Amino acid sequence: MLKSIIKIFSSSMLGAFFAFLVQVINANNMSVSDYGILSSSLALCAMLIPLVGLGFEQYIYKYSAENNFLIEPLIYPVIKYFFITCILSFAIFFTLNSNKDTYLLVVILISQFLLNILLCVYQINGNYNKYSLVSLLQGLSRISCISIGIYFFGFYRVLDISLMYFLSSTITMVICLAILLNFYCFSKSDKNVTLRELVVCSVPFGVGTLSHIVYSQSNVFLLEKFDSSFSAGLYSAAYLFLIVAYLVPTIIFQRYLIPKLHIWMSNGDDLKELYRAGNTVLLILGVSVSILFYLLSDILVDIIFGKGYEEAANILSLLSISILCRYFSSNSASYLFTNNYINVKNKMMLFTMTINVVLSIFFINKFGLYGAVYSTLISEITIATLYVVYVKQNIFCELSISNMLSIKKEDFYFLFKVK
Repeated sequence: MLKSIIKIFSSSMLGAFFAFLVQVINANNMSVSDYGILSSSLALCAMLIPLVGLGFEQYIYKYSAENNFLIEPLIYPVIKYFFITCILSFAIFFTLNSNKDTYLLVVILISQFLLNILLCVYQINGNYNKYSLVSLLQGLSRISCISIGIYFFGFYRVLDISLMYFLSSTITMVICLAILLNFYCFSKSDKNVTLRELVVCSVPFGVGTLSHIVYSQSNVFLLEKFDSSFSAGLYSAAYLFLIVAYLVPTIIFQRYLIPKLHIWMSNGDDLKELYRAGNTVLLILGVSVSILFYLLSDILVDIIFGKGYEEAANILSLLSISILCRYFSSNSASYLFTNNYINVKNKMMLFTMTINVVLSIFFINKFGLYGAVYSTLISEITIATLYVVYVKQNIFCELSISNMLSIKKEDFYFLFKVK
């Protein structure tokens, strides 16, 4: 397990570095307001990405685990499903996005879906070498196009940067589609899953993911709509650091362990020690990273973004509290993707998303930029509490609170030695 995690972690960190660097380049070559406009449209794209093929990227893990890693029966219905959800996503994007200069960003919805599906295929097959390489594709193409556009052609307007995103997404889309067609264009299955079956099984997974993305990305969009593009730029700059911080639990649990948890939970394996060790590791890491970002917020923002973004340091120091919540809840959240717990997880996510959107609109109108921070912190605390309490009471009820949070020196080794 450790070698696989290192491969995924290394490629994910490098990919995150590319994504982070792209935003730094954008922020340092655009005004704060223009960067806020771009960030708002990118946040809208991020919120709509889960709607394309709603839930399929998560359901494919469960289906493969239950069908001896066979996924060919899903090919034809998912093509239909993709086109239906894609049209819906496009309609929402053009309806909500009021800035015509960022219309080209809509192609991100297609390229990201194809990239995610290709990564799912590699992960199911256990091909972590190719997974690691392909996961860098989007970030590498994006930073190449934007760097060339800015430094060689002097592009710095919102429309110029949007064009560079369009070109990089098109490159990613073509490459991923070519690889997927090479895998499955001649594949046949004796029994294909119907479109209705695919929708019924996929949507429950998609609802939770969509809710999560909306509540984590909506604040930039809402700030631009209800406060100012300047505030959206500041919040986006601060939140970039959190995205980097969230990579650790995302890699360990969502990108590596969840496919295995589907199998272990279906087999009825005893996972108490794995769960307890996960709590221990994430608690220690969460506290450490939160303190680190709180103490270094001024230095980080000053070095990375410089003049004009000073207020983002205060935003980052407050948001660092949410890092602990996200880390600790990630362990419990991963178990809710398995068996029939996904419906419970969806209800929690929908509840939290509703709280976040309602509070954000109210707080932003009342407190401006800091209103978005308050709603984020309340949402992170809420969802972390719901996840941990439910998993403790319904999946690992035999574990006492003291045992669930007990720290053993071998916990890191235990977690990483899992096959």
